[in-house]
Amino acid sequence: MACTVALKRVLQGEALAKLSFLPGQYATIEVPDTGLQRAYSFSSGVRIGQVSFLIRNVPGGLMSGFLKDRARPGDAITLSGPFGSFYLRHIQRPVLMLAGGTGLAPFLAMLDKIVASGGSPQPIHLRKICSQRLIALRGSAGSASGFRKAVR
Repeated sequence: MACTVALKRVLQGEALAKLSFLPGQYATIEVPDTGLQRAYSFSSGVRIGQVSFLIRNVPGGLMSGFLKDRARPGDAITLSGPFGSFYLRHIQRPVLMLAGGTGLAPFLAMLDKIVASGGSPQPIHLRKICSQRLIALRGSAGSASGFRKAVR
């Protein structure tokens, strides 16, 4: 079973100290010298003017190629956002997080926030699916037994 190879990149700078986002949201990052943008979920909270992202290493990929081959410490990166309505809400019941590949990023940011807030009174389960097969969840919406059967 092969997992996605990802690059973890940390951006830092004074401008990031002013950045505010909810764990689970994403930003767009401009690929330098192209005018093109790519969307990436934050994989951490803001820590002293720095944030991190998981970026899939795609052979010949525009952003992953830049990061792997040309990016240097101190290079300026244009980030826009935050965007998205998928974010951590108040936890009132057990949580099941399912992620594949770099889809793990928003859950890492959520877990970062939960730990920083002193934990959760409810159990939290994170499952990283690492497979080329399509996984179909069957069962009624919201049915925990449906999830258990599909994940096994």
